[in-house]
Amino acid sequence: MLGLVSAVSGDGVSTLAGNLATLLARSGSPTLLIDLDLRGRTLTRLTRETAAADAEAGLQDVLDGRVPITAIVRRQPSGLHVLPASTHADRLHPSERIAAPQLANLLEMARNGYRYVVLDLPPMLPVCDARAAAALVDGFVMVARWNETSLDDLHAAVALNPEVAAKLIGAIMNRADPDVLAVFDDTVLDRSLTYLRRARRQEREGAAGRAPRPEPQHASQTASHAGIETP
Repeated sequence: MLGLVSAVSGDGVSTLAGNLATLLARSGSPTLLIDLDLRGRTLTRLTRETAAADAEAGLQDVLDGRVPITAIVRRQPSGLHVLPASTHADRLHPSERIAAPQLANLLEMARNGYRYVVLDLPPMLPVCDARAAAALVDGFVMVARWNETSLDDLHAAVALNPEVAAKLIGAIMNRADPDVLAVFDDTVLDRSLTYLRRARRQEREGAAGRAPRPEPQHASQTASHAGIETP
């Protein structure tokens, strides 16, 4: 159960969640992708096959028992299954919907039917939905956008959502500039090698100048120095 999150909106979480889930499905692993951004519903729009009506059934209808999940799941050519969000108004607030036991029950069923379940979650700073889902998720991946997402926003998102931070297993830099990254990679490699060479040199110099350790005294010698007679 993997959740993709970001600090702010516009970092490309929905697209990355879709791409990751598609790769997992193409590898032969049964994978379910769920749109849990119940406000934005970007993933629902991206995976829509036709220009459907505005009021389209989805996850919320499944949770309320109005529609079976088999009638809602969208099957992609890659073998990926997508569970979209409902596009009509919901009777519950999104964070209440995520924290309700019906979602926990559905995700538990999904664990039994799929090898991977990928959750597309809304940004952490504007809303608390990711925090509400933290107990249901095995691990989170933070998405940041190159030259857009600030470190302050990332730090704030992690600090304000300790339940999510405790389960962070990685991060993705979206829309990175490959030319800049190539230079950056070379710089990091050079600095890493320089650091290792310096550390090894200092270790050798320290070993060469280190005084030999005194050999342990025999028990009888120690006793005689203390004024104790030995047999």
